[in-house]
Amino acid sequence: MNVYDILNLLGGIALFLFGMHTLSASLEKLAGGKLETWLEKATSKPIKGVVLGAIITAVIQSSAATTVMIIGFVNSGLMKLSQAIGVIMGANIGTTATSWLLSLQSISGSDGFSFLNLLKPTTFTPVLAVIGVILIMFTKSDKKKTRVRHKVNKKKYLLLCLFLGWCGGHRYYEKRYALAAFYTLFFWSVVPFFLCVTDLLIALPMQADENGDILI
Repeated sequence: MNVYDILNLLGGIALFLFGMHTLSASLEKLAGGKLETWLEKATSKPIKGVVLGAIITAVIQSSAATTVMIIGFVNSGLMKLSQAIGVIMGANIGTTATSWLLSLQSISGSDGFSFLNLLKPTTFTPVLAVIGVILIMFTKSDKKKTRVRHKVNKKKYLLLCLFLGWCGGHRYYEKRYALAAFYTLFFWSVVPFFLCVTDLLIALPMQADENGDILI
């Protein structure tokens, strides 16, 4: 290890600490009492915290992201350390969901119909796509509808894009549930990731009003 490696290490630590400070400060401003109450209820028992951490990590496919968010909650006073331990333990469980999905590719069954073959992503993904197309085709109204724009808080929207965008978190916040369901169903692919990056780039230059809201 030379002096340049040490400088890179110090720079990485500095960026990490700065990011944690910014995240904590933003969460402290945006959270309010409702989020703190919900977190307290969701992690009142260790087993509930483990389940919550496992579900969140399985959805966003990143135990590191879950851990960073939990550290930010603790640092901002929204969670206690005792509550965070169960969630972080659950995050380590939830991160195995990726390996489980990949392992399904190697499942071997009979050449005909097999329940094990239905568990493969190559099998159930086309089924989900067909269901989605059918819903889109047969739920259209005869009347031409104009796109309704929703007023959302810009900071909350950007945070949701950044941390939960690949599973449609910002779309649920907009109350566009059909589009959000698409993000959630295909969170394991790269498509929602590129879409949420596009949404983030679109919302970032928008000018917020005096209440910090933008129209999306």
